[in-house]
Amino acid sequence: MLCALKLVGALGACNFTVDSHDPVKGPVRAGDDTKCSPIADDTVGGCAAACCAQGGCLSFSFNFGWNLGPYMDCVAGKNCCCLKDGVPPLEPNRFPLNITSGTVSPPPFRCTSDLDCNLNGECDAGTGACACDAAWRAEDCGELNLVPVADLRGAYETAGVNLSDCSSSCGPSSWGGLPLRGEDGKYHLFASQFVQNCTLKGFNPGSSVVRAVADAPAGPFAFAETVLGTFHHNPAVVRVPAAHSGTGAELFVMYTIGDDVPPPAGSGAACAWDAAADPHHLEGYMSMAHAPSVLGPWTKVPHAILPSGGVNAWDAMVTNPGPLLLDNGTALLFFRGTRWPKDGLERIGLAKSESGWAGPYGRVSDSPLWGPVDDPAKFVEDPSAWRSKRGFHMLSHGHWDEQGYYACAEKAEGPWQFRLKPAYTNQLEMEDGTRTALVQRERPQIFFNESTGEPALLFTGVTPPGAQFYGFTYTHAQRIAQTTPP
Repeated sequence: MLCALKLVGALGACNFTVDSHDPVKGPVRAGDDTKCSPIADDTVGGCAAACCAQGGCLSFSFNFGWNLGPYMDCVAGKNCCCLKDGVPPLEPNRFPLNITSGTVSPPPFRCTSDLDCNLNGECDAGTGACACDAAWRAEDCGELNLVPVADLRGAYETAGVNLSDCSSSCGPSSWGGLPLRGEDGKYHLFASQFVQNCTLKGFNPGSSVVRAVADAPAGPFAFAETVLGTFHHNPAVVRVPAAHSGTGAELFVMYTIGDDVPPPAGSGAACAWDAAADPHHLEGYMSMAHAPSVLGPWTKVPHAILPSGGVNAWDAMVTNPGPLLLDNGTALLFFRGTRWPKDGLERIGLAKSESGWAGPYGRVSDSPLWGPVDDPAKFVEDPSAWRSKRGFHMLSHGHWDEQGYYACAEKAEGPWQFRLKPAYTNQLEMEDGTRTALVQRERPQIFFNESTGEPALLFTGVTPPGAQFYGFTYTHAQRIAQTTPP
């Protein structure tokens, strides 16, 4: 049967075809799954809608009462929606659960405003087409226009690592960062780096903040110094002009998570979080340090910059600070909230300080920036935000996968528009036309062209092919297409 499904926004109507009225016998489509999870709209139509909204999804299967054991993000006893990047052949239902499958046929995209172009291009209302800025592509301008790479080399990477032995020699690992040009004309990368060759599994408490230096913003960067010892993680440094620094001179402010604790007892892959040694879970302690120069000296602020939310609230634990300083001195602080220790499901919130970078910071809302609050398709972390002439933009890392997601708003307080299709994936496009899958790709941050203001480099923390999940990592930079190539 042919059904019509209405979706919100530029997607318009999305047609989907259900393969069978009999979920017991079928026929059904099995295989080609790219993402399987419970969904907020817990219906066959909701699963079809998720497929319509997911880039590259061609068919779906809605599995009633999952009972087949661990598989992707399916939960035992709950309905599970599987999205497929192909159209598998129909076959009898050979599984011990009821399944309804189908195919989708989204309508042609048509924009009516620049918001339909994700504020990354201009909408021609006459033709319904977006004219994307050079840094963005796809019909809705929501996908980063990344330049193919020659190899897997990182911007800041330990060379010669033996990935088959991470017991002690696998490192040091780094986990993303973003460079700033210093007064010496060089580029200074502030990145998370793990002591004692800890792998990503031991980031808490093995993470420190280091400064690495290069002659160019894409690197290669060389280690210069440790700025903050264990446990400090996820540094984000902003340059505060003299007019808003409170000191009468330019100031550099670093936002991190964590506080001073001893390094882990183990090394390499043996580093791990010790719950008994971290009763307050310092991953949820956001802090600051400031310095008159990228060279320091750094002065730590002796208190958390944002308190946790209420018990079992969506932001019971707050982490992943993503600062953005406005021209009038107002400081925005995007953050990740979870219901820890109840669960680790991730949502993005916003706090701000109209008094400037030093605070105090207060939440702009008791709710996440976008909803519904329990829609698993919109669970993300690692917010990194910026402002353009059209509005506000954000990249984040997906909770369920190793892809990056994009959101935008005309005002910082919202409403925010979250794009369900990824802005980039963990698949690196190579210059020879092939693709290489990274095991992990997280912590997205953008370096902007210093002359034009265009997005120029995507920095991420990555786990390379051959390494274990939460194993050896390094900091990667990939060029973004620009109006005038560098």
